[in-house]
Amino acid sequence: MIDLNFTCQCCGIACVPSKSCISAGLEIVTINKQAHVLCILCAQSQYLDRPSLSSKGGVLESNHGTLACYNNYSQGGIISISRDLHIARTYIAQNGGRSKNKSAFQAVDDTANDFDNKVGTIQSVLPLGIKSQHISGYVSTYKYASPELMSKEEEVFGRIRYIPNTSAFEEVLNYWLSTSYQPVINKLT
Repeated sequence: MIDLNFTCQCCGIACVPSKSCISAGLEIVTINKQAHVLCILCAQSQYLDRPSLSSKGGVLESNHGTLACYNNYSQGGIISISRDLHIARTYIAQNGGRSKNKSAFQAVDDTANDFDNKVGTIQSVLPLGIKSQHISGYVSTYKYASPELMSKEEEVFGRIRYIPNTSAFEEVLNYWLSTSYQPVINKLT
């Protein structure tokens, strides 16, 4: 992590470690026998069946995101946009809310609407025919996929992207707001 300056190799967030959070919200994940440093949201995209620890009472949360097929956004790009929108909304709410920050809030809403329209949730994760974006349906399909289906892994699964439910990751997002995003916020204020 130190060699990579506490930067996620998927979405690119540069995290700031502290005494209270030495890992800075990053973890080491092995993908195809290679170690990668990923933020907790990007790591969750690699371990869909792993529940996240909800900040609401420390409950394990299985409904931590949805799935969508999309060609033009990388997984890291989707995580980055989702994270930034959540942090921007949280920052605005903590600093006077919508009424005090109308133009900033409108810009965040416009970006969120644009993102939702481009990525959006879809009715079916094609070509698998999964009718729900619920994580467990996809995980079981992938886990028990036939050898024929797995031989076309990139073609079949390559366009599927994980969109995190940011409320399931509020604790780490609030940590990043208070540490990793401070230089950006200081420029804005």
